[in-house]
Amino acid sequence: EFTRSIMNDMQGSMDYKKLSSTEAAQWIGFPNHETIEVMNRLEDMISQAPFIKQSNAGDLLESTKKRKQAIISEVGSPADVIERRKTLVSNGNADWKIHYELAALNKYLGNDDSVKYHYKEIFKQYPYNLESQVDFAEISSREQNFNEAIYYLEQALNYTRGNPEIIVKIHGLLGLNYLKINDYEKGSENLLHITSDYTDNIGATLRAYGLLIKSARENGFKNDLNRYVRDVQVYAERLI
Repeated sequence: EFTRSIMNDMQGSMDYKKLSSTEAAQWIGFPNHETIEVMNRLEDMISQAPFIKQSNAGDLLESTKKRKQAIISEVGSPADVIERRKTLVSNGNADWKIHYELAALNKYLGNDDSVKYHYKEIFKQYPYNLESQVDFAEISSREQNFNEAIYYLEQALNYTRGNPEIIVKIHGLLGLNYLKINDYEKGSENLLHITSDYTDNIGATLRAYGLLIKSARENGFKNDLNRYVRDVQVYAERLI
């Protein structure tokens, strides 16, 4: 219905043929594991007031549970979904959200090569997705492609929307990957950003100090080593 309204308002002449329900479902990847999560939330909602007090509450809950079970059966396993999406991907009709779903499913199954393929397709269609950038960087880092990881982590910094948890995570990963390529200056810069601006995140701050101390010791930078040890002791005493 939305599509019909849009097409009616568009200028010029374009052939328009309404998709069948089956075709529309295939193109948007319905149903999927997210649909199951939605059904779980729906079931929780109608199990509470005001729905539970309505005269048809029992029938509504029973029909919702049956519908959820039918969807679970239809969706199948992650491998089933991946197989079902193959035609959509090979025809070039998969949008970035389909690729994101397939990246997540392949990540669950441990197929890193497939995960990276789908993330690269996302970057072509929608290069602003933060989770894709960070996940891709983490895979690259595990594969010891540290420069590649750094590139995608620095891209991801553009899309944090001020979320401190994400900012801290990205700077921690950047610090680690810069240290892996022996760029002590940039590695330390990213880690110090955490220890100076995000001290409320205790775990990340202590990990950052740990990396700073380890790197300073390995590089023989005695002054830095002593400073970081002193700073983390002060930080710990303040916490206590």
